[in-house]
Amino acid sequence: MIPPGVLSCYRSIARRRIPRFIVGIPVGLWLLSVVGGYLEEPYPEETTLSALRSCHAEWTVATRLESTHPLLQHFLLWKSATTAKGDWPAQFHRIDRESGLERETRQASAIIEALVAGKSPGPFLPAQSTLESRGLWAWEAEALTAEGSPPDWAGPLLKEHETMSETIFDLWVGSSVLWLGTLVVGLPFLPDALKCFRLSSHKPASPTTRVWRPSWVLSLVLMLIVFDDYIYSSVYLFLEAVMPGEANLKFLVSDSLWRLIPPVVLSLCCIAVWKHAPRVLGLDRPPALRPVLGMLAVYVLFDTTLFLAMDQFGLLRKEAFISSLEDGTFGLFYAIISGVVMAPLVEEVMFRGFLFQSLDRRRGFWTATLVSTVIFVLIHFYGIYGSLSVASFGILACVLYRATGSLWTPIAYHAAVNAVITANTWPVYNGIYSLP
Repeated sequence: MIPPGVLSCYRSIARRRIPRFIVGIPVGLWLLSVVGGYLEEPYPEETTLSALRSCHAEWTVATRLESTHPLLQHFLLWKSATTAKGDWPAQFHRIDRESGLERETRQASAIIEALVAGKSPGPFLPAQSTLESRGLWAWEAEALTAEGSPPDWAGPLLKEHETMSETIFDLWVGSSVLWLGTLVVGLPFLPDALKCFRLSSHKPASPTTRVWRPSWVLSLVLMLIVFDDYIYSSVYLFLEAVMPGEANLKFLVSDSLWRLIPPVVLSLCCIAVWKHAPRVLGLDRPPALRPVLGMLAVYVLFDTTLFLAMDQFGLLRKEAFISSLEDGTFGLFYAIISGVVMAPLVEEVMFRGFLFQSLDRRRGFWTATLVSTVIFVLIHFYGIYGSLSVASFGILACVLYRATGSLWTPIAYHAAVNAVITANTWPVYNGIYSLP
């Protein structure tokens, strides 16, 4: 627990005008941590595994779509198998430059390039023992049949791969139906969402936030982000000491506690009377569900258009959202608790409840939206496409919060978006690889 003297000192300082160079210290530290994080090499194992899975699924779907009805091809927003296959060597070369490919991924890249170029892929195939121990990727299955009859030992593997390919395709169609269904459900409520953009109709912020100095709320938020890794490692080390074994449970509990610490610190430092917190943040008002559904439609329309445009120019990092941490039943449970429950609650309290509100009172709606969204994007950096998608999400969340006055509204919107994304991607990229 933070000592009361420290809290009262911070509260008194937060109401005074502070020299800008002092505020610049946490801003500078944060910028250094952002730059350092982006320059740091990603983990090659996780990056290349994600790329292999993404390539395998897209290769499988593109190949199967060639023999389906053109309407289904348009519905799935897909391209020819040749184009889809041709995209992946460039993706692998980019990953190799950034983090260094593992041997298996280098073999995949060589086989794909050979198949696309019409050359013999045989010299690049892994050893028979490797293929038998882990099954076939899509390009290996095609390489085995590219030069005539496959060897006898490959028969069971090819049959197993065919079954897996059918499952992947069915799951892909199902995820596309879900994505389109989200749009269909939200479209009738689009007028409710568009009304939220009329600033004259917005709810007034809590008068309590008038005393918050935006510079100090911003500084506190940035310092919490700067020490984010230290907070997580401290929580995990503590749990290792009190909870021996149970690695998955420790990971889930430490993730949840790590997420809760920043909003608790912000509440202790910024809200003088704890029982006033719900009213100050807008947690005493129920969510406005009609605008939430309408904003879901807005988000799906924007995100789909952005995806198609970025794909057209070859700017997508297709493996960016895939993580083997979400494999299996526990992985799905973790994705739901972390992404659908904890992240919406914690991040909306931090970025909309405190940061946006403090800036909105003193600097106006659009300045508050811009600053809070930029910081929100930089801690969720998923490449160009991912950043633009997160930016659109952050702007819509600010609009919903200001228009309804209820923090539960952007929390519900955040949870709905994350739930749709999880349901859309987990079965194809995580669930299928968890099957025995």
